Amino acid sequence: MEVENKSVIKKFIEHNKRVFSRETSMKASVPLVLFEFNEMHSSHIAYSYLANVLATENSATICAYGVKSEPSCMQKVLLRLKKKVEPAAYGIYKSFGVKEFVSVKITSRQRKRARKLFDGIHSELKSKQDLEALCINDVAVGNLFYDSYLKKYQKPTIDLGLEEFKAYLLDSIELFVFWEDFLDNNQVLAINVSHCVYNLAIPLRLAVSRDIPVFQASATHIYRLSNKNLFAYNDFHYFPERFAALPEAVKQAGLLEAEKRIKRRLGGEVGVDMGYSKKSAYGFSRHTRLLQESPRTKILIATQKWPQ
Repeated sequence: MEVENKSVIKKFIEHNKRVFSRETSMKASVPLVLFEFNEMHSSHIAYSYLANVLATENSATICAYGVKSEPSCMQKVLLRLKKKVEPAAYGIYKSFGVKEFVSVKITSRQRKRARKLFDGIHSELKSKQDLEALCINDVAVGNLFYDSYLKKYQKPTIDLGLEEFKAYLLDSIELFVFWEDFLDNNQVLAINVSHCVYNLAIPLRLAVSRDIPVFQASATHIYRLSNKNLFAYNDFHYFPERFAALPEAVKQAGLLEAEKRIKRRLGGEVGVDMGYSKKSAYGFSRHTRLLQESPRTKILIATQKWPQ
């Protein structure tokens, strides 16, 4: 980690310790607010404030949780070393009041239950559409499993009969069973997740099915999730009604400004409403036409390449 970043993180930790000084106990009866543990430092400012608001309003203890199963012995040793050598994330979480880091530990009983579920589920999966529509105990998880597998193994699609996929499906079901048991056996009053997709969202799906408040906080937004709104960044669904409620003068001014910005972006200007952008996807046209003229419908599929 760069010296400058270490300095900034140190100041942020000191700030949190000054601002958030709640004293809580870790008794079993104390209700919990859970925050996913990650190293997304840009989101940790929002985590700090949201966690303390939720904990104060509910007289709850703040806990962080890992998203992966308990590591091997060697991984545990490396994890301890990391905490000592690069304690930034752990230090930040402790600074805003985290009292415990919950690990995903799959018990033998949970493994047996997951195996039983797996045997019933996999035998009924006849198509990829069946996987996408998969629900376990009325909780929709199929699309999470599907996307997580593709991302992890960098595959274009799924082969339901592949041993690799079967092993991953079993792991995913074990994770589901762990969180189902955790929510059954602990008084969880709120959860904050980093993403609303992939297996990262398993706690989200289980929580909203039980009417537990779930949030997704980042550097720029805080979303409240529900069964009707399972995904963040879907504000566009409400644009028509919000636009309709604006005064006519504001509508016209907005349309003109939007047109200017679109022209700037399509003209090759970098960073229009995208401060993180370093290179434009647009510029001078090098072709008169890329597709032959025809009456057939044209469909553009815009893919995103994930870093290795």
